Amino acid sequence: MTVYEADLDHIAAWVLDHPAIETGGNLFGFWTHSGSPAIQVVLGPGPGARHQSAAFFQDVDYLRDSGERLQHDHGLQHIGDWHSHHRIGLDRPSGGDAATVHRTLQTNGFPRFLTCIATLRDADDVPPGEGVRRVHASDGRSARRGGEVVVLHAYLFEAGRAEPRRGSWSVLSGRSPISTTAERAGATRPTPRQTGPWWVVPGTTRTAVRHAEPTAWYSTGWGRDFLLRLDEIGRRAYPSTAITVNTDSGELAYRFTTGGGQYAVAFPDGFPDRRPELVSPDGGREPVDTAHPDRPGELLREVRGLTGRGATEDPHTHPTSEERTDVMDPAPAAAAGAGEADPGALLPDPDVVQSD
Repeated sequence: MTVYEADLDHIAAWVLDHPAIETGGNLFGFWTHSGSPAIQVVLGPGPGARHQSAAFFQDVDYLRDSGERLQHDHGLQHIGDWHSHHRIGLDRPSGGDAATVHRTLQTNGFPRFLTCIATLRDADDVPPGEGVRRVHASDGRSARRGGEVVVLHAYLFEAGRAEPRRGSWSVLSGRSPISTTAERAGATRPTPRQTGPWWVVPGTTRTAVRHAEPTAWYSTGWGRDFLLRLDEIGRRAYPSTAITVNTDSGELAYRFTTGGGQYAVAFPDGFPDRRPELVSPDGGREPVDTAHPDRPGELLREVRGLTGRGATEDPHTHPTSEERTDVMDPAPAAAAGAGEADPGALLPDPDVVQSD
């Protein structure tokens, strides 16, 4: 499965916020063609969540409100949950966890659901070669709580299969562009109190995973940077923006409002070798014909000309000397990882409780 470093940073910080009681949250993203999860946004405990030594109860209103916004604004599915077992030494789902997930599969008709378990371990007890790690010091002793680190394990539950499959992680650098825009819109708060990454995940390198399974262009380093810059410029020019992913086609769209209508720049699988298209409010499409579609400022200037409507004049939409000289050199984009989506059942029952 794929996950961004920043999301693991947040999970570790939430766990360290509650070192003696359970905490948790929810995972939003989509499924690849092979059925693997691609995590784009991680929710932590809502402001009304309840934490006990052997149970975690998510804030139902927070999950419902955030989930609906992530689905509507970004096209994401609720693909799983995570919670901590703090120091009890159980790095897999308990019997209660398994029963809860199986009920979720049956109630919602889901084919699969991801469950992640986080535990606290002394850094010295984690072998140096075990998975992918991000700890401040090489021996982990500079981590807080006496050198403890958060170890995260993932389990994939499937309908009709009694036991879950244990997963390995492909950790993508930086932060998901969708997560960034969702936070700016206020859909993924509150953030952890702690700061700093102290985590270890059993996994493989990104290179090894990419040989086995292609990665969407927007999950690559240059793709992430491109979208972050695109959103930075777009938010200055338009009153409302959002990034969405079509889980059927793999198409990513940058949506914006101008002149009273909602437009979108649709980026196909294979961008930038395949050119984006401007989608008008009536659903019509026309190609965005620019010499450098991988330069956000140039792309948005062309889009502005095509819409021909009153976006607020903003000097940041004009080329700067830095943008003219800083040319991206994108690697060939691989096929996007998208899976089937059920628009009527993207969110499981928010009353589901993780209990041990």
